[in-house]
Amino acid sequence: MSIWLLHHSRTSMGNRFSKLSDEALWTKELDLADELRKSCDEKGKETDLEKSADILHQLGLLYAQSSPDKISLIRSATLLNAAIIRNPGKKLFLKDLSKLCLQVLEVASRDIKRKMSEVDLLGVASLVAKKLQTMRDETKKKLSKLHIIPSNVATKEKLINLENEKIADVRDIQQWITAEYTQIMKHISLKVVEIMGKSPCEYAIAGMGSLARSEITPYSDFEHIILLEEGIKGQPGHEDKLNYFRWFSVIFQIIIVNLQETIVPSVAIPSLNDFMKPGGDWFFDTQTTRGVSFDGLMPYACKLPLGRFQKTKAKPWKTELIKEVSEMSKYLDSEEDIKNGYHLCDILMRTCYVCGNEKIFNEFSRQVKAKVEEKKESNHTQFLRQLDEDLGNFDAFDSLTALQTSSKCNIKQVLYRSTSLFISALGRFYSVDEGSSFAIIERLLESGIIDQDLAHRLSYAVAIACEVRLKIYMSKGGQDDYVIQNEVYDIFFNNITKQLAKNIGEKSMVDYFMIADSLQRALRSDKKLMKTHFEVTSQPERTFQLLDLLGFYEQCISEWEIFQKLENPPSLSFSDDLWIRHRVARACYVKRHFQKSFDMYDWLDQQTIVENILKGDVKVHKIWCMLYLNRYEDAVKYAEDEQITLEELNLTVDIKFDQLSELIFVHAKSKQKLKRYENACDIYREALKYLSHPDLRVKDVRKAECHLGIGNCLFELGRYSEAKRKANEALQSFSHHQSGYTRNVENECNILLAKCCA
Repeated sequence: MSIWLLHHSRTSMGNRFSKLSDEALWTKELDLADELRKSCDEKGKETDLEKSADILHQLGLLYAQSSPDKISLIRSATLLNAAIIRNPGKKLFLKDLSKLCLQVLEVASRDIKRKMSEVDLLGVASLVAKKLQTMRDETKKKLSKLHIIPSNVATKEKLINLENEKIADVRDIQQWITAEYTQIMKHISLKVVEIMGKSPCEYAIAGMGSLARSEITPYSDFEHIILLEEGIKGQPGHEDKLNYFRWFSVIFQIIIVNLQETIVPSVAIPSLNDFMKPGGDWFFDTQTTRGVSFDGLMPYACKLPLGRFQKTKAKPWKTELIKEVSEMSKYLDSEEDIKNGYHLCDILMRTCYVCGNEKIFNEFSRQVKAKVEEKKESNHTQFLRQLDEDLGNFDAFDSLTALQTSSKCNIKQVLYRSTSLFISALGRFYSVDEGSSFAIIERLLESGIIDQDLAHRLSYAVAIACEVRLKIYMSKGGQDDYVIQNEVYDIFFNNITKQLAKNIGEKSMVDYFMIADSLQRALRSDKKLMKTHFEVTSQPERTFQLLDLLGFYEQCISEWEIFQKLENPPSLSFSDDLWIRHRVARACYVKRHFQKSFDMYDWLDQQTIVENILKGDVKVHKIWCMLYLNRYEDAVKYAEDEQITLEELNLTVDIKFDQLSELIFVHAKSKQKLKRYENACDIYREALKYLSHPDLRVKDVRKAECHLGIGNCLFELGRYSEAKRKANEALQSFSHHQSGYTRNVENECNILLAKCCA
């Protein structure tokens, strides 16, 4: 019988499950997982929390039976905490979690043959939670004092001063959070040593990731390794010493799990979140606040002392991050570990001291530096490959373009990694040891690689990225990277950027993306980084494109007015000039300056436009302006003349049909305004054919407007029952959308229904 069951034969917990074989345990787990799946929706979100709490509790007890398996104990603690989160009033859950914590200490004690203090691990976690809350409350106060830089600063000198103040304030906040976070992790580590007894050898705990970069948040994961003193490998008792630190890590992780900020998917329960099996990752934990936890057990994570314990077909290696210094440093040149799935080599290049023997940490840092210098030439190929991958995955403008058709924004990807990754890359290339982005920039400036102006701009971008991330996390009370658009569909622009700008101001949003884009383009054009002076420049076309993507239309118009008055404007290619005018014309259109917009589009329509997508956009916006200027006859004639032009443009199906459906919709609406109702119905139906194409982006509201247009025409023709049916079809077309624009369409549908029933 397992130690777990021996212990619990003396408690009420042990009789919930009799002793089961591994096969029987797995069968039972699958049965429970099936029950849980039935209480979730198609996206894996729970619909009956009381029921799911009971199932997670049973799964937790089931995993406890795998004791003394270390990973199973961590999973058991996570599942039992998950049950408590969902049904905190059920005392049985807390009672069983308390027993599990005692059992962990008993199993560890027997395994390493040491008597341990019977400390209440839940009590330890409760004290840590209070420390975390104090840090979070203070962080909110500090963030509330940060100023938003206005768009109309009088002089450049004053603007620079305001930006320098922002850089200094954000840097101070990040350093303060890093120090507080480190102290909390040190407190837990020392508590574990107190529980387990003096360590069998000297050790040091080193932090990685955002902690090492001094860009940690009050809700971040704790990515770390345990470094052991040199010379213990091969000595008697070596395995026992390793086992002490393995149990050290288990107890540490269970204290962290007891904070109730570890989501269930992060512990990779095979029946719920099998990341290696198609369809196996189905459970989505929306109930647990994602906060301070250990780095997950997913195959692509595992930046924790216990390491990566699961082999995959593509990456058949395991790691353990409890090693003496020389063994740990081998990860920097071991081919299998470089390819381990999460760039372990890169992560180990920058670490920070948390607690333990600082001399051991310093020796590891020295060996890392020596390895980097030794392999500088061979690492260059790996560096360029990684740089290429990151430039593709974190392109600032691509991310903004994707937001135009998305209802959510990942701020870590769009507003943090789009600069921090590439500043870190510059640091690696130029052998800068410092971890934080601010420190890297300072060293690059001191070395003459960048000038004062660029150092200022990059530091300001880092400050903005850190400020946004901190403010979003603090407002949500958890590590939630997504900003969700409240109104799912808007006919003119996406509101996500407007929501983000509330945190830092529109000017800072624009400045951030201009700096990020300029940095990324410079890296693309000079990947070898052979210049002694690295330069970053911006271009007018990118400025107007950015303002367009962000939806800052008033600023786009004012920038154009300033640009036109420049005595020596920068030279533009013909194509860039056309694109800038298109973006300004669209800004005028959105702000309802229809005559000004029409004049610009009319001019553009007379130019020789090479890019087909621009040619089509110009025609579509021009006809919309005609409609809003009440030039219905002109709009009809223009649509009849230009539809064939759009059909012949060499474009992807989705773009072509998008443009055609818009042109035809305005054609139909103009016919309706001219009271040519039969003809208008036919043209609306033609627009619906394009809107219904499977390759077209979702245009449900436009479909609804087509049905509504047909309904209104039929009503005018006295065909009331058909008009009523069309009004109902319109309502069904966008029932899942919510925005001010859709509510207007919905109101018009209801008005038509009322008229039909009168």
